Amino acid sequence: MNISYAQSTASYGLYPLIEEIPNPMAIKSDQEGRLWITRKTGELVITSRLDLYQAEQALTQQTIDLDLADLYVAGQGGLIDVLLLDSSDAETKQLMVSYAKGNEAANATAVSLLELSWNKAENSWQLNDSRVVFINAPTKSSPVHYGGRLVQLGDGTILLTTGDGFDWREAAQDTSSGLGKVMRFNVDGSPASDNPFIDSTHPIKRYVYSFGHRNPQGLVIGQGGQIWEHEHGPAGGDEINLITAGTNYGWPVVTQGKDYSGALITPFDTYPEMQLPQVNWTPSIAPSGMYFYEHTLFSEFTNTLLVTSLVAKTIHVTSLNDLSNVDTVDLDTQVFRIQQNDVIQLEVPRLRDITALPTGEIFVISDGDNGEVLQLKKLRLQQ
Repeated sequence: MNISYAQSTASYGLYPLIEEIPNPMAIKSDQEGRLWITRKTGELVITSRLDLYQAEQALTQQTIDLDLADLYVAGQGGLIDVLLLDSSDAETKQLMVSYAKGNEAANATAVSLLELSWNKAENSWQLNDSRVVFINAPTKSSPVHYGGRLVQLGDGTILLTTGDGFDWREAAQDTSSGLGKVMRFNVDGSPASDNPFIDSTHPIKRYVYSFGHRNPQGLVIGQGGQIWEHEHGPAGGDEINLITAGTNYGWPVVTQGKDYSGALITPFDTYPEMQLPQVNWTPSIAPSGMYFYEHTLFSEFTNTLLVTSLVAKTIHVTSLNDLSNVDTVDLDTQVFRIQQNDVIQLEVPRLRDITALPTGEIFVISDGDNGEVLQLKKLRLQQ
């Protein structure tokens, strides 16, 4: 790889920007420098514009209850991701959100299309329209492994990750099931016309873009339109994959992880016509968010994937400069927690998601009831 943090003199800190955001799940930035944050319980938090090159300014935030019908909040279920569509402008935002829809007996990953507009008189955003455009099938009776990450491709179509539901892992290999897949559809929810299985008579199969996934938690578009995905393995076997249409990524036939009991899931390290990951983490780090960093403010991160993790509580940097030698570097010994402008070497919290402003400033959300928005800063040079 082309960058080495073993030789780097940079030291980084996480500085609390916003405190007390209960159960944040995703964070995105718009072109005007606002942050958009989903909360598991169905709310969307929108900040005022951040102009971090200017003097300190008061940062305000608005919370909108999205009133998602049949939102299922249990286990890993709830409101998950938010995607600002390319059709958005400064005063009107078209959004997609993913969430768990249903109840304990029958639930599925769903996507709604929203429109928000800026109300100048009230100095706030208002929700104008909300409609469900996609519901995955079949339903399941577990509150885990939803996937739910969203991106928009250059042709305007949408990609959505879906988990295997944990107890239905074999369904990840069944292209007639929506479990354990990357799905592709138009903004109106119809399947994209050039999907790999578009000619199928099975309704859900027409949406399948790739399959053989366990619990995909990260999805981004990289340089040249490359699609990068990461997912949780079981005990070990967390992966970063380069996604291509119609490809089988192996789960549960091929994995470098084991069952939580320690038993083998499969005897196979490879299998014909199944794609191996670009990166494997064993033991598991529990990757959560991911951001493709193409800015120059942190020049050492340019053209890398920044990956947050829950169990390892770290930020991982994956170089994409040489696709024949994709590798990651763990920054856990270099990231500090900052409080009151003092560097304090405290435990870094579980990190849920990561994004950057158009300026290149990097922000992370921490996980849990006492979630925060944290800004990544370069602290000092070590001798």
